Amino acid sequence: LAAEAAGMLAYAAAMSGDKVGLLLFSEEVERVIPLKKGKSHVSRILREVMEHRPRLRKTRLSSALEMAGRVMKHRGIVVVVSDFIDEGYDVSLRRLARRHDVVAIQVSDRLESSFPQAGFIRLSDPESGAAQVVHANSYVFQRWLEDFHKGHRTDTESAWKSGKVEPLRIETSEDPADLLVRFFNARSRRRRA
Repeated sequence: LAAEAAGMLAYAAAMSGDKVGLLLFSEEVERVIPLKKGKSHVSRILREVMEHRPRLRKTRLSSALEMAGRVMKHRGIVVVVSDFIDEGYDVSLRRLARRHDVVAIQVSDRLESSFPQAGFIRLSDPESGAAQVVHANSYVFQRWLEDFHKGHRTDTESAWKSGKVEPLRIETSEDPADLLVRFFNARSRRRRA
């Protein structure tokens, strides 16, 4: 879904005659494609987005935000597509938003926050590789999950608000094209008003 959204945005920018670039990251910036115009450039970006497999497992959003600030020499729009499950990126986000117009697209899945009660299950952290067996029906687990997601949502919204970043949330069950069109149309109307 993140790749689809990024691809649609790159294509829309190119059709508007704007330059578009790409920065792919994990714990470090793994790939940077500089800003450029043209259909062949957008084709390259689409290919990179769809084929990229991160070398590292962890995420450090602050590294990507800092690199984006260094790569973009002139004021422009930076669209950050992420799940935003990270810590310590708020300062880097504010710094980037002081110079650029930043849009945050948060990609999530409903199952991440409302896990089905399915008895004993084995959960694995994709970043650390740590695994644990939990009882999904237990009050303790359900409460921990709820508290984690409330805290994450509060921290994320605080980071966006302090950076004056415009957010768009997309769930895996939704059509990203429809949401992106509605979001950017509404954004354009607000800016004209």
